[in-house]
Amino acid sequence: MTIESYDIVGSAHAPVIMLLHGGLVSRKMWPLQMLELSRSYRVCAPDLPGHGTQRHTRFTFEAATKTIQRTLVEIGAKRALLVGLSLGGYCALNFAARFPEAVSGLVLADCSDPLDQWYLPLEVAFADWLVRFGRFGYSPAAVARMLRGAYDPRIVEPLIEAGISWQGYRQAAHALAGYRPLADLRRVSAPILILNGEYDLSARAGERAFLAAAPHAKLKIIPWAKHASNLDRPAPFNAAVLGFARNISL
Repeated sequence: MTIESYDIVGSAHAPVIMLLHGGLVSRKMWPLQMLELSRSYRVCAPDLPGHGTQRHTRFTFEAATKTIQRTLVEIGAKRALLVGLSLGGYCALNFAARFPEAVSGLVLADCSDPLDQWYLPLEVAFADWLVRFGRFGYSPAAVARMLRGAYDPRIVEPLIEAGISWQGYRQAAHALAGYRPLADLRRVSAPILILNGEYDLSARAGERAFLAAAPHAKLKIIPWAKHASNLDRPAPFNAAVLGFARNISL
């Protein structure tokens, strides 16, 4: 990896927060978090395999782990608070279960689906269909129009410019179909914040299972937010992450 594969802001002497983006998009989904969190922390956001500058690297959890490890090495950090949304949350959880010494805490945003639901094979099949026929209504241009209609162009234009990766989404869907996050949750002793958008139905449906697997975890709901809660309601999202970070040892 090179610095072109991640963004980093904040004081070199501050504790590190790493932001891990959701599927389909890239590290450019975090502009408001980079701005706000970097007032107190050193904030790094890498591209995950299959996405952004790593779109030609196949997504697997092993590849995602290597991305997190390499990024920590390159920025000279031994530990970080990992903040992951959707796919990025599962990557953060998987990494924390394998390398607890490198994780000071976890914020699992919009990813509390245990991934054992009946509809998951349908999602995988849909991802396969999108890669083959996505130009019929699901092209990158169509996604860009949707994003522009939902969010401030000043926020989404860098995200659109960095690219929409249906291939990365497909690879991630296949990887998630074989992943069981509850097993990893039971292995993590680091502080955990489960952070869900109020109207993220799949994540909300799994909250109880996640809290049962990690009784020490805290749950916070972002009012009026959907699946991309960091974009839907950036101010309460940022406040939740900052409040959590200030109450754990980074």
